[in-house]
Amino acid sequence: MTMSPTILIGQDIFPENRSMGSGIALGLANGIGALLVLAIGRTVGNGDLSTALWDIVALTASTAPLAAAFPGHLLHRA
Repeated sequence: MTMSPTILIGQDIFPENRSMGSGIALGLANGIGALLVLAIGRTVGNGDLSTALWDIVALTASTAPLAAAFPGHLLHRA
């Protein structure tokens, strides 16, 4: 669900080369996701599934203020 806004924001950052902007945005999002999978996997590997799930809840909740801080014109583009 967040892929479309991510692509649009990347395209707005690089208006002269929209394909590079969307590529950078997608690469950054996928890279961060891969690093988080490694971190969560290490927690689960240590035998603590409950802590790993609470870490996911905390990470998800921490993104709410970031999402609220986005400028409206980037999210409501026609």
